[in-house]
Amino acid sequence: MPLGYDVRERKLVVNDAEAALVRRIFQGFVETESCTRLVQILRGEGAATKRGRPLTKSDVYRVLSNRVYLGEAVHKGTAYPGEHDAIVTQAQWDAVHAVLQVSPRAGAAGSDRGAPRAPCLMDGTARRPATRRQPDCRGRRAVPWSGPMQRILPWLVRHWALSSTLLLLACGALGYSLAAPAPPREIRIAIGTVPDSAYTLAAEAYARRLEETGFRVRRVPTQGSVENLAMLRARDVDLALVQGGIADPARDAGLVSLGAVFHEPAWIFLRAEAGIGRLSDLRGRRVAIGPEGSGTRVLALALLAANEIGPLEIEALPITGPSAAEALLSGAADAAILVSARTTGAVATLVRAAPSVRLVDVAERADAYGVHLPFLSTVRLPQGGLSLAADLPEQSVTLLASVASVVAHQDIHPQVVSLLVGIMQQVHRPRTLFGAEGTFPNALAQDLPMNADAERYYARGSTALQRWLPFWVAVWVERLLFVLLPVIGLAVPLIRFGPTLYAWQMEGRVWRHYDTLRRIEAEAEQARGDDARAALRERLEALEGRVARLSLPLTYRRHVFALRRDIAYVRAQLAPARAPGGIEQA
Repeated sequence: MPLGYDVRERKLVVNDAEAALVRRIFQGFVETESCTRLVQILRGEGAATKRGRPLTKSDVYRVLSNRVYLGEAVHKGTAYPGEHDAIVTQAQWDAVHAVLQVSPRAGAAGSDRGAPRAPCLMDGTARRPATRRQPDCRGRRAVPWSGPMQRILPWLVRHWALSSTLLLLACGALGYSLAAPAPPREIRIAIGTVPDSAYTLAAEAYARRLEETGFRVRRVPTQGSVENLAMLRARDVDLALVQGGIADPARDAGLVSLGAVFHEPAWIFLRAEAGIGRLSDLRGRRVAIGPEGSGTRVLALALLAANEIGPLEIEALPITGPSAAEALLSGAADAAILVSARTTGAVATLVRAAPSVRLVDVAERADAYGVHLPFLSTVRLPQGGLSLAADLPEQSVTLLASVASVVAHQDIHPQVVSLLVGIMQQVHRPRTLFGAEGTFPNALAQDLPMNADAERYYARGSTALQRWLPFWVAVWVERLLFVLLPVIGLAVPLIRFGPTLYAWQMEGRVWRHYDTLRRIEAEAEQARGDDARAALRERLEALEGRVARLSLPLTYRRHVFALRRDIAYVRAQLAPARAPGGIEQA
């Protein structure tokens, strides 16, 4: 239902109160030529829609474009004479739409149509900025804004150097807070108690290189992979070597692998006199399977379980290394299962004891073991691999082997990961008896999830900074870049546009007075009486006083003098008229 009408007996009937508001809208729009200004006036008068909602610009434009108010009815874009009474005349409609044809929203340039334009400094007179009511020399009009920002933004622009500095510092502080913290200075490494074991030698090599880099390394002695995992879960150590097949992803959630570093063959030795041919023949026998908490014991029991022998079906001897070799040679044990990446010590002793002690070759059943124990792979001990002079072993032997991995917490620092993987490559890249050069470290066959930073390192290598700079220098440079990049990205536009904004703010403090000067000049042309001209001169003097009190840098004082010159020009227009004899006319 259009504003100004009610429906009675299916016909539009003029609502006198609302019709007066419609006429007020048409008349006010012609007078103000600004929908925004008209809405402000109408709201001040308490005008509202039929539903009591304050009028908006959309409501006003809807009224101004509705031909119903001419007494017409519109059907499919064509207007026909209606049966209801008109509220506005054709002349009022034409006046409104003459303004709308100039600007669809009629708010900007038309509001001061016919008023004299203020001079412009560029053509020898005065230049002034756009204001809410008066466009500038190019016809542009300022958009009004208010609130706290009306006071804050000019201050920030006026003190742009300080504002920019504070903004850059805030941006730098934000970047610093978002940057990863610096790496810890101390790293705790689990290290074996057997001096010549592969775990002890590898962990010691890591520790030495970390100390050379500047870390404090605390060596924590442990009994093997099982205890290593337990200490990692308890966060008693930060880094440890773990035998393949020991970790459980569910139980050890929160731990990640940094990569596999070497094969650990399972050396299965049988005493010839015992008449044992296969692992399945060990039921009821004395078997050295390593102490509790060792990875050797876990793997030995897994191998026996694959042959359907439970831990209670053997006489388990909790010994390994030289003790196990001595027991096997003396007859105190029927078999010994050793897990070692090194071929010295007990392994070499038992291989040399052939034929009284036999090393089991799993070549015929390697695929079957791979099905039952997927974490195991096969490695080949070549003929003469232990000693060419003694031809040990006398023939090639296929062994089952797990893979040892370096394990850490999932929240390990990314830059420490890069450093550690680089150290692991230095230590484990050379050729070994069971692996070609460059085989290790790698990200294959892991019981635990791979650390994402370690995977990136294996795929892409170290960063340029880490390759060319010392570790701690690279750390701080990377952190500094993380902080400085957003600061630089913000500083460049500030440096580029800051002076321009500052100049705009300084000049704007002068230009805003041109609006007052323009109004005084426009009123001067229409003033007829001496009293009116005297009042305008007083307003002009007050304006000049405000301009004289402006505090501007010397660079921008020229705008003040230009404004005062234009004020003098208007003052001359307001000077009392003089008679031919030089006497002022009353």
